[in-house]
Amino acid sequence: MCERSPLPINVMVTSPEPSPKQLAALGVARVSYGPYPYLQVMEHLKELGRSILMSSSESS
Repeated sequence: MCERSPLPINVMVTSPEPSPKQLAALGVARVSYGPYPYLQVMEHLKELGRSILMSSSESS
């Protein structure tokens, strides 16, 4: 597809496979991760907040 397209091909990835290096070798011009890094960080912060709340309520 990359070889036949007159325009650069952009790909939004949702998993670690294929790697950005592999996509570049196939001719992909741009790799985007969309909202996924943000969503992962927000989920981690929610879990961290829950653990802090749980530990503070246990010590009370």
